[in-house]
Amino acid sequence: MKRSQPLALVLGGALALTACGPKAPAPEVAPEAPQAEEAAESDSEEPTAAESEATEELVDPVTVVKPEQAEEPAAEETPPQSAEAPAEETTEPVATEEVAPDPQAAAEEPAVSEAEVSMAQQAMSRGLELSIADPAASLAQFEQAFSQDPTSASAAYNAATLYVQQGTVDKAQDYFRNALTAKPDYAPAAAGLAILLEQQGELAQAEEVLRSTWKKTKETVEAATALAQLFARQGRLDEAHALAIEALRADERSAHAMAALGMTYRRQGKIELSQTALSQAIEIDPNLGLAHNELGLVMVKLGLKAAANRAFEMAVQAAPHVAAYQNNLGVYQGKLGAYRGSVESHKRAVELEPTKPEYYLNLGTALRNDQQYPEAEQQYAKALELKPELHGALYNIGILYLDNEMPDHDGIQRYSKAIEYFERYREIAQIDEKDPENESLTEYLALATKKIKTEEKRRERKRKREEKRKRREAEKAAKAAEEAAAAEAAAAEEAAAAEAAAAEEAAAAEAAAAEEAAAAEAAAAAELEAAQDALEASPDEAASEDAEGSNVGEPAPLEDQGSEPEAEASDEAVESDTTASEADAEVPETSTETDSADADGESEEPTDESSEEPAAGATEAGEAEGEADGADTASEEGESEGETDSETDSEADSAPAEEGSEESETTEETTDEAPNEGSE
Repeated sequence: MKRSQPLALVLGGALALTACGPKAPAPEVAPEAPQAEEAAESDSEEPTAAESEATEELVDPVTVVKPEQAEEPAAEETPPQSAEAPAEETTEPVATEEVAPDPQAAAEEPAVSEAEVSMAQQAMSRGLELSIADPAASLAQFEQAFSQDPTSASAAYNAATLYVQQGTVDKAQDYFRNALTAKPDYAPAAAGLAILLEQQGELAQAEEVLRSTWKKTKETVEAATALAQLFARQGRLDEAHALAIEALRADERSAHAMAALGMTYRRQGKIELSQTALSQAIEIDPNLGLAHNELGLVMVKLGLKAAANRAFEMAVQAAPHVAAYQNNLGVYQGKLGAYRGSVESHKRAVELEPTKPEYYLNLGTALRNDQQYPEAEQQYAKALELKPELHGALYNIGILYLDNEMPDHDGIQRYSKAIEYFERYREIAQIDEKDPENESLTEYLALATKKIKTEEKRRERKRKREEKRKRREAEKAAKAAEEAAAAEAAAAEEAAAAEAAAAEEAAAAEAAAAEEAAAAEAAAAAELEAAQDALEASPDEAASEDAEGSNVGEPAPLEDQGSEPEAEASDEAVESDTTASEADAEVPETSTETDSADADGESEEPTDESSEEPAAGATEAGEAEGEADGADTASEEGESEGETDSETDSEADSAPAEEGSEESETTEETTDEAPNEGSE
């Protein structure tokens, strides 16, 4: 279902300044407009707010007023803004009939010198030149011209139009009345004053001003056409039709009269006749914005979107200063889906008439269609500020909250606000159960309530999911903490095991070092003991050697001691043999040297004292070498220290006895053999 909404009615007319001379031509190129195919209207039956557009009433402008021509040189037209009504560009200058002066009227009018008239005309010219670039300076020139020439109705009229542009309605009315005072049948001033009175709701006074000005003459046709338009807007269509026909009889080429007739036909539902009359009005005056605007409304009725859009564009081109035409173009651009263009047109309408709440409403809807939601909310609020009972703004802002995401508003807040505005709209618009609007409004309220419940459920689900997620995260964190603690404990155990293993290895190394030190100490002790044993055996040998040395050193007579050298040699030989046998038992390597020494001892017999001393020295060297070899052997055989020590001790103990026996045997042998050797 397409969402309907209240109509935004706009009344108004516009005033335009005009100088004498030819009119400016219409623009050759129209502004860009959306094509008919771009329309985006929905026929869906679903009550979804997104498919809806604000139903904005296209403006039905009031009569256009035309200023009297000035006698100054031609200048470009100035398009001052109207306070409440659309304006038209003026038509071709109306010829002024020369009328014989009225002596009574001349007596009542103040005398104006030719110099003052000339200065007034110069001020008028300057005012026309400044009307677009500097409206304030232009207004000052028009006021100066009227003060210099109070009979200049055109100067008063132009000053009034600029006051309308400023929104100074009281001043504008004063100058319109001054223009009518200067020239009672001045129809443009009568039409302008009637527009202001109509906007203030003083319809009777407006009608009286126009009727008093309408003289059924060509010069006062504008008053008749303005009155016909006033009747048409009031719904007095028969009177409007009759008055438009009467105006055409006075001036069959009056474009305003033809446009008034077209307005009447459109309101009577005679669309084809309306189209024909408006087309003829445009043919007479292509720059008549009122006729283009009315033709656009006719095209809307006929469903000719492209033609309607073109007509509204032409109305804006002909009278860009008319807010009503800008508004109508913006409305239809929005219907065609040209939302950006619609926004711009409505912005211009608001700039031209900033006190019109309906224009803010339409601008808000254009912004909402262009998805500029915060800006749309601001424009709706402005419309309600200017007119709190403007139910169209309440309705549209409700749609805004229902359908669109809004900053700083969560879902429930938005839907609650939508319900609030819909309820206010129902109250202000006085929608009852039988009203067709009530059905759609009820659907929107139900939809907003449903969305609140849906949002609450969604939030509940989200809350549960969040709690579940937090539980999972907590469990995951706890598990991770447990794993971390287990890993830390395992690492501690591994560290402790590694430390224990290191301690064991250190202890083993220390024990091995101690054993090695003990073994080394034992070996050193064994070596020391062997050395001591060797030293103990050495004194006996030294004593024997000393005894032998003493005997050798005492020479005796040959004849008395002939046998003693032989005996000593025998003893030395026995000692040598004994030492050699002991060395052979302890260190096998020394046996060769000992045997060699024994052989030498046996083979060589001492013949004198000199031969005995080397034999004794050799014996001592062999004993020393045998002791050294025995000590080395004891050191190398450290594993059997006890056995070596015992053997050494037993050998040391038995050595003296053996040496004694061997010595005795050798002595005996030597003694026995000595005589033979001596005899030899």
